Amino acid sequence: MRVALVQVGYGDEESVADRVDRVVGLVQAQAGADLVVLPELWAHGGFAYREWDSRAEALDGPTASAMSVVARDAGVLLHAGSIVERLATPGPDGQQLSNTSLVFDPDGHRVAVYRKIHRFGFAAGEPALMAAGEAPTVTVDVARGRLGLTTCYDLRFPELYRAQLDAGATVFVIPAAWPMSRVAHWTLLGRARAVEDQCWVLACNTAGTHAGHQMGGYSQVVDPTGVVVAEAGPDEEVLAADIDLDLVHRWRATFPVDADRRINPPPLPATRSHDTQPERDTQSERDTQSDRDTQSDRDTEQRVPATRREDDERQASRRAALAASLARLSAEELLDDDAVSAVATAPGFGAAPATAHGASDALAASRARRRAVLSQILAFAPGPTRGVATDLADWLTGIRTDLVHPMTAEPMALLDWVNRGGALQEAIAVVRDDGVGRPPSDASADEGGPLPDGPDADFGPG
Repeated sequence: MRVALVQVGYGDEESVADRVDRVVGLVQAQAGADLVVLPELWAHGGFAYREWDSRAEALDGPTASAMSVVARDAGVLLHAGSIVERLATPGPDGQQLSNTSLVFDPDGHRVAVYRKIHRFGFAAGEPALMAAGEAPTVTVDVARGRLGLTTCYDLRFPELYRAQLDAGATVFVIPAAWPMSRVAHWTLLGRARAVEDQCWVLACNTAGTHAGHQMGGYSQVVDPTGVVVAEAGPDEEVLAADIDLDLVHRWRATFPVDADRRINPPPLPATRSHDTQPERDTQSERDTQSDRDTQSDRDTEQRVPATRREDDERQASRRAALAASLARLSAEELLDDDAVSAVATAPGFGAAPATAHGASDALAASRARRRAVLSQILAFAPGPTRGVATDLADWLTGIRTDLVHPMTAEPMALLDWVNRGGALQEAIAVVRDDGVGRPPSDASADEGGPLPDGPDADFGPG
């Protein structure tokens, strides 16, 4: 997927209408990209909160209409950043505005609306003027992936991204008006969200200076392993990059960290829990204390196996999710040196083990990655089929003779080599036993201090 992050720079001297016209030209110039992303509140001013009410518009207002037209003319999926929306119905606390992101498909149709959930300002600025959004998992499906939508200050709340992960997101799209004073947090948190959720992060910030605030810039494209594959500078520019959406599935298969979640694991299909017992009759005043104690004892006896069942169900759900990711890797890919060499890139899986001769060529690296990937597949996935598994077992047995004890390895590299070899041995044993993969054992704004007072207070959305 070809993506273009348009890091719009602007100042107070430019009118909203002029800025919209200029940005239409910037988007039009990205014809040929698959996805174009604009920053937060680029038209109405990220920190121009005194002007928000007068500049607010409906979802079919002039800015949104211009974005619809240019998405169609350029033939791109356009995340149009966010606008100051005037709500048809005030929010629960009476606010009539919203920080609202809009996405248009290549035909110009609006396909998604996300209203920012976390409003920056500590009861002033956004919280005072804008209603909070209530939909945490607004997504847009694309070929071979799913975009999850959030905005700026949302980036500081990892539980939002975990919810989007559970909703199937593979790419987080984050428009922002993040100030230069906290730009280090901006880049760090973008990488953190990529690493912890194993997703691509497309973080599009604002440049320039307006309402007395220098904007941070430094938009970035971060891959699912946390590597920054493209980064802008502090000024206006278009950051373009080609991203491999299948890398998400390959990395999750190679390093299935999500399968080990114990706190707030992925939701299971609706099942009856031991905590959702129907209420009995309401004549509790006539129950004796003995009756209540007896019922409590029974509940306690039932709770332990119920908890075990829930653990088993969660484990099965995680394995099913992992299997879905693994299914994207065909048998041909697994048996091909070039394909497998791209599967794992992180330390521990990406580096070839040292050999007695100190060699570390491309083929050795490919074999190291392949061993890691196949051991994960054979350990967790419910497939492959008997025939494919037998072929893999024969192949694994063959390459095992290539392993040379790493006499020259550093201690951590040696440990990694030994662990990987052990996983390989178990995987071979499993596939020899029953021809299918199964578990090889039963081990079944400035948050750092007070905000300034006065007309120049930092109450923008960053």
